[in-house]
Amino acid sequence: MKNLLLLGIAGILSACAATGLRYSQHPASSTPVPALAARLTVYRVNDSLLYFARSARLKLDGSDAGMLAAGRFKTFEVPPGTHTLTVDMWDAPGRWELPIEVQAGIARFYKVAPRSASFVAGTPGVLLMNDTPAGTVTGVATMLGGMTLESTGKQHGGAFSLVRVEQSLAAPELMELRESK
Repeated sequence: MKNLLLLGIAGILSACAATGLRYSQHPASSTPVPALAARLTVYRVNDSLLYFARSARLKLDGSDAGMLAAGRFKTFEVPPGTHTLTVDMWDAPGRWELPIEVQAGIARFYKVAPRSASFVAGTPGVLLMNDTPAGTVTGVATMLGGMTLESTGKQHGGAFSLVRVEQSLAAPELMELRESK
């Protein structure tokens, strides 16, 4: 339990040491979208304790696009056409896939948020964990089993969701977020 507490404190302190440009200072906030591309901005506000110390893993068209911690954003310029954004947590079952269609010269905004359904499905396993090896194994297996059952066969499963947000709603949320490297 002591190690878990220390890990939590380390996560909180590392989240406080934010680097990277604020969105309000980032070129994506003030420069026009290139005429032959679309601009995708994916962001995650810091408004929930659920998975707050965990990063979401992003994929764009099946390729790794980096990690997104709470309070961060990433911007991509892509060719017009059909693309797929995916978000998951590397060590949790399931993922959220979002097929999108974009036109040249437009900006689109997508918000990543923790999914309570995935967390709740794994909670019984957490409650079974104790200081014994058997309790730990049983708890982890039950937790992962519950999360797997909750997400199996779904295009929209996993620890995080990903939804399109209109620019007028995304802009105020983005202004104080920092770029994720």
